[in-house]
Amino acid sequence: MQPFLPRAGEHHVNQKEPQSVGDWLRLCGIDLSENEIPWPLDKLDRLPNLRACKEEIYNQCIAWHIFRSDATVRLPSFEILVPTLDIGSCSDAWLLEKRIKLKEDQFADFKVHLLEDRISKIRLLNVPVRKKMIKRSLQDQHRTVVRNKVPELYGVENEHPIEIHALTANICPSGTATGIHHDSDPHVSTACGRLDAGRDRPMKLWIIWRASDCRLLPTCYSDTVSALEMLGPCGYLVQFQGESLLLPANVPHAALSLSPHILYGQTFHVKSRARDPTTFDLELSAGAKPSHAIDTVLTCYEEGLQDPDPRIRAIYIDHIVCTMSMERVAMRKASKEAYIDRVVEVLREHREFQGVCGLCGYFGLEPSISEDCWGLHDVANEQLLSPTNRRHPPRGNDGRDIRVKLSRARKTTASEQSSQPCTVQCMY
Repeated sequence: MQPFLPRAGEHHVNQKEPQSVGDWLRLCGIDLSENEIPWPLDKLDRLPNLRACKEEIYNQCIAWHIFRSDATVRLPSFEILVPTLDIGSCSDAWLLEKRIKLKEDQFADFKVHLLEDRISKIRLLNVPVRKKMIKRSLQDQHRTVVRNKVPELYGVENEHPIEIHALTANICPSGTATGIHHDSDPHVSTACGRLDAGRDRPMKLWIIWRASDCRLLPTCYSDTVSALEMLGPCGYLVQFQGESLLLPANVPHAALSLSPHILYGQTFHVKSRARDPTTFDLELSAGAKPSHAIDTVLTCYEEGLQDPDPRIRAIYIDHIVCTMSMERVAMRKASKEAYIDRVVEVLREHREFQGVCGLCGYFGLEPSISEDCWGLHDVANEQLLSPTNRRHPPRGNDGRDIRVKLSRARKTTASEQSSQPCTVQCMY
């Protein structure tokens, strides 16, 4: 099975390294019993190593990338950061897939277990990094690494506006796992283990799917076992001590800690550039309120439809159509009418901005017509916006193929033909 993800990074596959997920777990001393590993080992062992995969991207705007920087390895190690933790900033605690609230005495015991390297099933996520935990100069160095790396991978100039968010930390004891999920913003995550951890010490095992599989993620959110069965091809990636992983927004992924470490994460946003598309149903599955889910999706669409790369614009048109046709149930439960009205407005603005009609291209209609084609696209009609219409073109109120109307429109006068031409040279 060939995953649709690229190889990237400085660390190349060594033939002496473990060749399967099970081998990596044994190397790191992680118990292979069913009670210790939350996902079926037989399925994990079939996954290919993404570092050895061909550089292919399908329906994915920006590929994952792994790299190493001298600035990031200066971040505090596991033993140095853990004593600085306080219960007030560690509210996002998890025991397996259940969120828990730690009491003062439980939190104190948890820190002792971490420092003594005892087995712990609890992990802490999204801990805000404060000045007393990490010097401001070290935080600024990590921010600079992110700022310098993003333009290279996103193909934008250094002066392009990039919004970088505050540094956070995940406390990851060995053997703890996070089920399949997505992140609404892209992020750079740096793994820092114990002081004595060598450069080649494995820290985290990532399982990564294609960005386009986020459409199906709501059917198995947080259920990695089902995701291994239901979603498309995926592969595994081992992150080593001191390495940084850049993961695009909305890429389904799961993670398992191979060694105790701190995962320093910094999310960012490249303004006016497309992210990998999200969906309305996906945001609801992650626990977002309907109004917030609508805002997130539409912001993503607005930027994607104005991206200078025509291939990315084509991906977004495809996502908009599939979102409106496949997520009808979710929309009915949460502000469907308001959502569709706002999608219509986004499409209108895109057409005016680009001077093209993406929907004409999507449905394979005539690329040049003599009149404004907007009336042909009844975007509020759920049956019309169906992927099957790419094979069976939509019909008008008289039951006739819309393309008949288009062919008639082409016979109008030359003056009319020059009024508002609709071209789809950017599509597919």
